[in-house]
Amino acid sequence: MFNDTSPHTLYKRRRPLEARLSYLLELYEHNYRLLHLLCGRHFVAPQSTVMLSYVPGCRDLYWSVGNRSRFTTTMHLSYRIAGANEVLQLPDFTVTVYHDARLAEVASGLVHGLRHEPRRQRDLQESWRVNRYLFKWLGLCLRQGHHFDRTSMETTKVG
Repeated sequence: MFNDTSPHTLYKRRRPLEARLSYLLELYEHNYRLLHLLCGRHFVAPQSTVMLSYVPGCRDLYWSVGNRSRFTTTMHLSYRIAGANEVLQLPDFTVTVYHDARLAEVASGLVHGLRHEPRRQRDLQESWRVNRYLFKWLGLCLRQGHHFDRTSMETTKVG
């Protein structure tokens, strides 16, 4: 008979968590590929690069490169929405790209008007939710025709 501490029981308890983690890592890989498609040759743009993709009939897509190191890049993605008194950025994502592992993970984000907060914990459910949203949104941007390799963009270097 197996009791609660037998290796067989512990393995069964860990297996769903390991499966979810592997699915999350797979989602990070998909996000990396979608970002690479969206940014094209600018995927390795220098730090402080700012771009705006304009597609008629769609919201303007804003993309900037924050910190860049040999293996990682921090990118910022959002729509620019003109409000009454200000320009809103919704959704508003900061994404960490791991070039050596070919992964892209949401570091912080504002989704559906919720408060913008950096992820303070490594909760699988939270990671899954925001990274799945990024995956869906990047796919939508590509289907709408957004692409930072076309002439429908403005490129500036800040700083």
